[in-house]
Amino acid sequence: MEAEGTQGQFKRHPGRTNVKAATLPEALKHAVDVLLEKYPLSNLKKDAVHLSNCLWARCRPVEAYELTDKIEAINKRISETDDLDLSTMDEEERHFAERRRKRDVSYLVKKKVYNWQPIDFNPYSSFLYMTSRMSGEYSSLVKVFTEICKRDPEFAPGTLFDFGSGVGSVTWAANALWSKSLREHYCVDASEDMNKLASLLIRDGEEEKNARFKEVYFKRFIPASHELTFDLVVSAYSLLELPNQQSRLQTVESLWRKTNQYMVLIENGTMAGFKNILEARDYILQLGNTGDEDKEKLKGHVFSPCPHDLSCPKISSDLRIPCNFQTKYWQHPVLQKNAEHSIARFCYVVLHKGPQKDDDWPRILTGLLRRPRHVHCPLCCADGKLVHAVVTRKKHGRDMYRCTRSSDWGDRLPAIVDTDSTDIPDENNDNSEDICDELADENVDLSHKKDTDTINTFPTDTISNHL
Repeated sequence: MEAEGTQGQFKRHPGRTNVKAATLPEALKHAVDVLLEKYPLSNLKKDAVHLSNCLWARCRPVEAYELTDKIEAINKRISETDDLDLSTMDEEERHFAERRRKRDVSYLVKKKVYNWQPIDFNPYSSFLYMTSRMSGEYSSLVKVFTEICKRDPEFAPGTLFDFGSGVGSVTWAANALWSKSLREHYCVDASEDMNKLASLLIRDGEEEKNARFKEVYFKRFIPASHELTFDLVVSAYSLLELPNQQSRLQTVESLWRKTNQYMVLIENGTMAGFKNILEARDYILQLGNTGDEDKEKLKGHVFSPCPHDLSCPKISSDLRIPCNFQTKYWQHPVLQKNAEHSIARFCYVVLHKGPQKDDDWPRILTGLLRRPRHVHCPLCCADGKLVHAVVTRKKHGRDMYRCTRSSDWGDRLPAIVDTDSTDIPDENNDNSEDICDELADENVDLSHKKDTDTINTFPTDTISNHL
């Protein structure tokens, strides 16, 4: 490959998603403005920020067995520290001591155990959700859908199923990429007020106007029949609203049975969101390996972000950092603080039915640390290992170095990585401590540096075919 005039080409290598800071479609922004003018709300900005913060901090419901274990552990700890010998007390003293211990246990349980409660979205909270969350959700959906569109250009969904549809972000994002092929939208949300608001948004904020998209149906419950299937099934920011693990797994299985080709699950980029995504991912992969008579119908693989179907290395390595990604977007003017874009972090998985279509290029897990003449690149590889690669022009060649330097968080690196190599790149850098600090700030795990990889092959022919 010629060096001259290739700088722009490396910035567009086939592993890049390359999505600019997203903004809501003009029609959607107009509909939001119409609704906010129609129904002016005092304290809208303050309450919208409060709701957004509450949803971001939301944790998974505590399971019954987890609560029992926590109560027993707290009770045991109090028993060991209060130095009370109940056997030496008379009945009245024992009764008083037991009541006091029970009260202390109850207090600590309430203090330390997350009290999950379902959120009832009424007309006001639905408005707040639209104002505070729609732009960020739309941007993350567009980024995930763009990767599907880029890696599988022949995929043209005709039907869409949206679980937990909310204000309709999925419908708008899907039509931003597949408006020509989509002919049916099936939206399910338990909140009737959310459904009404989503219906108004696709009608430019006016009830009497026609919907912008074809055949949009709003329902409150998932249809029981598995005969009704869809090309694209999406659940965005909804699994955390289910009360327990059993309901989550039942919902995920129901969605997977309704999937013809792709199922997309997206959650907050927090540990709670990551655990829900990982739980659903592992459960679906396990379904395809059971002795069920529908085994072939349920068999699938991970399309994105994992380059493998193995156990997540972030869990097996006991890292307390979620596998999340980020996207830039422009917030609604009501909440826009300054002229800079906002950032949304999210966890996701895309599962695909049928044979694996794509390569197994490694995925960049966090922001790159670009230093003079070398780049620190944390990767998740096809063999299920985390690797901290240090790419240099001298060792890996100009093509590999420029391609890596032009990549970003969440991109796939078009390279073959040898994770079994213990070859550590020669780094003559006097500021190694500063680099370690910067990597820690970027969520890069340095414990894998001893296993620094060797990048064997750079498929320049493949890249040339995509440019």
